[in-house]
Amino acid sequence: MGCNIGSAHVPAPHDPVPHGRARMTRHLVLSRWGCTGAGAVVVAGTFLPWMGTGDSARSSYDLFGLLDRIGVAEDGVVGHAVRWWPVVPLLVVVSVLCVWAHRHHLAVASTVVAAAYAGGVATALVLASRTAPVRVGPGPWVTSIGAVLLLVAVLVASPALRRHVR
Repeated sequence: MGCNIGSAHVPAPHDPVPHGRARMTRHLVLSRWGCTGAGAVVVAGTFLPWMGTGDSARSSYDLFGLLDRIGVAEDGVVGHAVRWWPVVPLLVVVSVLCVWAHRHHLAVASTVVAAAYAGGVATALVLASRTAPVRVGPGPWVTSIGAVLLLVAVLVASPALRRHVR
């Protein structure tokens, strides 16, 4: 039961949830799972083979550890990117957790950082390897695609996160 005011029906407190709210809830749940899946793609990509020579293939962690040990990336932006690479999974987890916790601004900010870092480094490696006598594995491609998907998923989720009221 509700009451009629003019031609508008005002639902009583015990009326079922309006359809718009159910649609928003469904969108929020789907976007959360989309962010989770895209984050998993980014993290999985960091463990896949990134580069190989001969019979050996190296994950991003092997590759960046090697670069650090032989002194290729000692100073500057590249040096920091190599040393801080193990933080990528943490950045992705923070971003996904912020989506699930309804922290819109933190979700967008942490996702931009995670996607720019992981996707940027992976893309830079693919571009730089064009002139090197090495083969690029699927890792940088998967990481880059996952980073783009994560960014898109969080941006799609963001209107739902702003409207969701606990």
